Amino acid sequence: MSYSEVNKIIAQILEVKFQYEANLQTGTPSGNYFWYRKRKEVADLISKNIQLLSSINKDTPSHNFVDVGCGDGLDIFLIKQLFDNYSVKYHYLGLEGSPASYRICNLRKEYFNADNIDFKTVDITNSLPLDDGSVDLLYCSEVIEHILNPTGFLKELRRVIKTGGYFILTTPNEPNIFQKSYWLSNARSKTKALQNDLRDNPTKFLINGKEVPIYGHISCRTDTEWDQTLGETGFSLIDYRRGAIVYGGTPYHDQDLILGLKFLLESFLNILPKRLTRSISNQVVALYQATT
Repeated sequence: MSYSEVNKIIAQILEVKFQYEANLQTGTPSGNYFWYRKRKEVADLISKNIQLLSSINKDTPSHNFVDVGCGDGLDIFLIKQLFDNYSVKYHYLGLEGSPASYRICNLRKEYFNADNIDFKTVDITNSLPLDDGSVDLLYCSEVIEHILNPTGFLKELRRVIKTGGYFILTTPNEPNIFQKSYWLSNARSKTKALQNDLRDNPTKFLINGKEVPIYGHISCRTDTEWDQTLGETGFSLIDYRRGAIVYGGTPYHDQDLILGLKFLLESFLNILPKRLTRSISNQVVALYQATT
């Protein structure tokens, strides 16, 4: 792909992003709160476990942090800033499939003059270009639900994480009790039909000349199902947080009364023990350790 073609794709991505943010029906308080809360809870998860995450390998002056499916790089820079505040040194690597997102990542790197962050374009659905047990902390956010074979994907992540290393996962917690598909059989059937359609008609783009299929939300599970799957692939749950109760992002969710009630409920749930509220949220935010 030529430089001009990449720039054209970047322009298209930015145009869609700006249109989204300017559209009152999509760039909404409830929708944006979902992403704000995700990053806030990830930051809190890291802060509360900073002693664990800063002592993974005491024999080296720095650790290796890998973000699999890093998108346009926003999270990796936010996490780097957080670790910098704690004087924890990592070398950061972002792996991303989209050539346009890869270009945006490098523009961020240039802007922030971040010489300890690198990016690579790879097909993350295949084997990762990393040695066995070479990663101290791996981060994968809003990616695994797009993977056709999530168990195989987790096994590959486990391969590259050293035993005793850590894994932070965020992904939809679906279905939860605020979704129709949790309660209604016909809604579950519609969700299953949509997932089958997405599986049969993936979006495809080129990565290093190879056509790679990109799926929608075809592998959504509940938090307990993810915990079980991760347990079966060599991970143990260390800590977790609660995501937003629903995604929102529609005119209905942003009516004054509905939005106010939603934030009131969010505030009430915040004061309850997280073990009581984790399963009802719309997002898994969890820290695991590579054990076996």
